[in-house]
Amino acid sequence: MKKYLVVCAAALLLLPCFPLLSQEADEPGPGVEFTLIPRLDLSYEANELALGNSSLYSLFEGNITDNLSFSLANHWTSLYLEDRSLVFDTSWSSLVDWAYLSYDMGNFSVSIGKDCLFSEGMEGDKYDWEVHPLLASSLWYNFGMYQYGFSAAWHNSSENTTLAVQMVTSPYGDPFSSGLYSYGVQWKGEYGPLSNIWSVSCMDTGDGFYPLVSLGQAFSISDSFTLTVDYSNALCDEEAILVKGHSGYGELSWTPSESLCIAVRGGYEYTGQALFKDALSGYTAGGFVNWSPVENLQLHAAAGYSNLLGGFSALAGVMYNLCFSTR
Repeated sequence: MKKYLVVCAAALLLLPCFPLLSQEADEPGPGVEFTLIPRLDLSYEANELALGNSSLYSLFEGNITDNLSFSLANHWTSLYLEDRSLVFDTSWSSLVDWAYLSYDMGNFSVSIGKDCLFSEGMEGDKYDWEVHPLLASSLWYNFGMYQYGFSAAWHNSSENTTLAVQMVTSPYGDPFSSGLYSYGVQWKGEYGPLSNIWSVSCMDTGDGFYPLVSLGQAFSISDSFTLTVDYSNALCDEEAILVKGHSGYGELSWTPSESLCIAVRGGYEYTGQALFKDALSGYTAGGFVNWSPVENLQLHAAAGYSNLLGGFSALAGVMYNLCFSTR
């Protein structure tokens, strides 16, 4: 543990000495970017003060050649709800969220490594550090979405349609010894004011396959208003086991400028299984505000009511992107 404390402390001290640059991951040609993302929240949950989504992440990505790129995301801290404290991760599985290589061949691309299983819609398209957990679904909160394997994707010439297939390890078993896998397909599209992320993943549970369906849809109502809707045919309990049911969430966001986002969000999750019905069926409603007064700095606040999380919750916090780029 001391090793990780020293590494993170050194990074926090040295990175402010580097120029703070905006991310340019889409630029062609060799180059790398490193971003350290500390987030500090103070929250009120279940009649107690807690630390919300307080965390420390790092994102290291770039282009090795014009065709070969990589991405590595480290989750340096985890929040343990039992004692409301932050601890540094020491296991490989929790320290590395994803680590993969991608090779681009024009309209086709392939990726290999640890990546996100095709499991969520628009909600899962956000970085973990950008999400306010008190308004999140049980799939986002509990599911083991980061798995080992490979994927292949095709996109059309206008790059508004992407179709992908995937084979990764199943979250129902040890990735290196269980022999359990998940097979998925995904469709991403951007068509004017409409965009979607639809996917189906068939996961080997060790006792058959579970087909997880995730449908995410976004509607740009105007230049500043966007409506997002997500549906899934499963819920997820604290043991990261999928439960058959229905999960639907909607979000209406207003972005009058690039620096300000105000949104309301709500959802309902239901399972008919008696063992999980009282624990997992319920609703969530609330809203949040994200404000960036200067580049790379975000101030945020969120509040909501969820009978899945024990009633009223609220948080306020700050997040900063410490960026270094060779571009």
